Amino acid sequence: MDVTAWQMAPAVVTGSRLNRQLDSFTRSATPASWPQSPLCYHHRRIFEIRTDVIMTSNNSILSDAQRDLLGAALNRIVPPAGEMPGAGDLGIASFVESVAAGSTGKRRLLVEGLVQIELAASERGGTFNALSSDAQRDALQAVESSSPQFFQELVTQAYRGYYTNATVCSALGYRPPNRVDYDPLPFDESLLEPVRQRGQVWTETG
Repeated sequence: MDVTAWQMAPAVVTGSRLNRQLDSFTRSATPASWPQSPLCYHHRRIFEIRTDVIMTSNNSILSDAQRDLLGAALNRIVPPAGEMPGAGDLGIASFVESVAAGSTGKRRLLVEGLVQIELAASERGGTFNALSSDAQRDALQAVESSSPQFFQELVTQAYRGYYTNATVCSALGYRPPNRVDYDPLPFDESLLEPVRQRGQVWTETG
């Protein structure tokens, strides 16, 4: 396939096809052995991301480069506005990573999703972090279409992490409940008296 044909063809790979490519590239070659072409750039990025995952611990499933990529993506999902920080700038990537680390399925979903973001970015001229804000948004929209399950999970965890963050809660003037100092009021049983006075209002069966 020549460069022109590659540029016109979709480069997104999902599901089992992606897994087969990841396994094939990590077993059969190293990045230095691949020719310098746009198509092989995709293969190189898959190799690098897969290798990073293999070398990380169970509690830390992403490399520093992957966290930077995730943080940049989160800044587009919840961008900074006025006094409100962006989700990426606030460090919500750590929250998303911790959620994914607790589930094999979510861990795979996150890692494969980051590959998709990088592939979509490469189609638009470079790494995701180096793209303009508009190009980053365009890349994420492409990933939303090609990998809706990953994207929905990413958005859900981004919102969960962002709107439970102490900095955001303080900026919004919201104080989250604290179980340590929460003292529930005693239950007033007199509230049940009207129900007791009505007597039985159901029909026994059997």
